[in-house]
Amino acid sequence: MLCGYNSVLDGIQNAARHRTVVAWHQGFGQWLRFLLALEVIGLLGSFSTAAMAGYALASAVVFASEIVFFRQRILATVTGAWHIERKQVGMWTRHLSIYAWPFAAWGVFTWAQMASDRWALQAFGGSREVGLYATLYQLGYYPMVLLSGFMVQLLSPVLFSRAGAGTDPGRMAHTYRMSWAMFIGSVAMALFGTVVAAAVHKQIFFLFAAKVYRQVSGLLPVLVLAGGLFAAGQVGVLSLLSGTETRILLAPKIGAGLCGVTANLVGARCWGLKGVAISCVVTSLFYLVWVVALVRRQSRMFDGAAVAVR
Repeated sequence: MLCGYNSVLDGIQNAARHRTVVAWHQGFGQWLRFLLALEVIGLLGSFSTAAMAGYALASAVVFASEIVFFRQRILATVTGAWHIERKQVGMWTRHLSIYAWPFAAWGVFTWAQMASDRWALQAFGGSREVGLYATLYQLGYYPMVLLSGFMVQLLSPVLFSRAGAGTDPGRMAHTYRMSWAMFIGSVAMALFGTVVAAAVHKQIFFLFAAKVYRQVSGLLPVLVLAGGLFAAGQVGVLSLLSGTETRILLAPKIGAGLCGVTANLVGARCWGLKGVAISCVVTSLFYLVWVVALVRRQSRMFDGAAVAVR
């Protein structure tokens, strides 16, 4: 819950172009969760409850800081001289609701996909398989997703500023061209990361994982590729989110969620840990291809509209 509140306050600060505040809180939060989890584990013992208590405490600290900056940077700019008509409030509430409801709709499927890999491994393999996969995920998939989040936070204000209200065909066409260049760069970065992981996966596991986990280091490039492809898809989605029709993302988001759940179950049942690792690549590629198709279609549409306006 606290993480959700933090995300809302980050969004408000981002909209106000206070990007330093957003970046500081996100970086501070990541490190604080890790450090406080270690501290609480040291005090209470090596229990999952202790780790989650540290995580919750860190989220509370970040939330308190978010509130302070919200009061100083946002509420302090609101004066009694401002007058907002009820009709304007209702209009913007409707606009924001139309933009936001698809996120709630596909969120259930995204959650199911993200949880199904571990559930499937637990059902068909056991706790040992889940532990090995968790290590692979943390060292391979998660860093690429973290990089995706950083890129989205960095690039989204730029693209949204270019797009404006999302109704000018010329501005939207330019936004899609910028987004496409960013997307190509993110795909190249995913492929580069995969090559690096293939070359040094043993060294990475030697440095960051216990000896018992090193037997699965050969699967690290697979998880890096999966995370990189997903990250590229997220960068591609930015141009679609810069418009007003977020409903067009319902199909790829829900489709990817269903594909992920199915692939994880089949992969775990037939090939175990290796099958789930491959299913991550299949799901990410499925999502990426669908997003690319949508981006290209929307880009051609806005290019045509821009030419017609001229």
